[in-house]
Amino acid sequence: MKQIAQLDIMRYYVAYHDIEKNIIHAIQNKKNAIPAFHYYMSNYMKIARNFKSNMAEKILSEVENLIQTNIKVEELSNILVSKNFVSRNEIKQVEVAASKILWLYKPETIIMDNNNKNVLNKVKNYKEYVTEWNTLFEIKVKEIDEQLKNFSIQDPIIYKKWFKMRVFDMYLLSIYSENNLKY
Repeated sequence: MKQIAQLDIMRYYVAYHDIEKNIIHAIQNKKNAIPAFHYYMSNYMKIARNFKSNMAEKILSEVENLIQTNIKVEELSNILVSKNFVSRNEIKQVEVAASKILWLYKPETIIMDNNNKNVLNKVKNYKEYVTEWNTLFEIKVKEIDEQLKNFSIQDPIIYKKWFKMRVFDMYLLSIYSENNLKY
C-alpha cells in the first residue's frame, strides 16, 4: 500500500471542517437536526437508498433513544431492519449505514464503507471489516503521526484518535478511487 501523505490528512481535515463538523453540531444541538441528518444520509454518506423515503426523523429518533445503551453497529443494523425502516424487504442488514449513523454519536466507531471493503480484501461483514481495518490502521497510524509532525495546520483535533481513524478511511477511499478510475 502507498504511504500516507499530508494530502490524506488535508483531505479529511477539509471534509471535517466544511461538512461533518456542521452536521454533528446541528444534530447535537437539535437545531436543524432533521435536515442535517437527511443531508448526511442522502448527499454526504449516500446511505439513504437503504431506507424508505422520509425516514430521517424516525431513524434519528431511534438512534437517540438507543445511544445511551452502548449499542453496537450490528445491533443497530438489526433494529433498523426489524423496525421496517429499510427500503426493500430483501435488505437483511444495513451495517454500512448503521456504522455511518453511529459514528455521528460515537466518533471512534469504525465506519464501514462499500468501496473500502474492496480495498480490505473484500470482507463480508462488519466483524471481518473491523478486524482487517484495525490490522491495517495499527500499521498506518504511525505514518499518520509522522505526517502530523509537519502538518501546516495546528488544530488540537488532528491529534485525536477519531480524527486519525477518519484520515485512514479517506486514505483507503483514495486507494479505491485510484484503482477504479475509468476514462
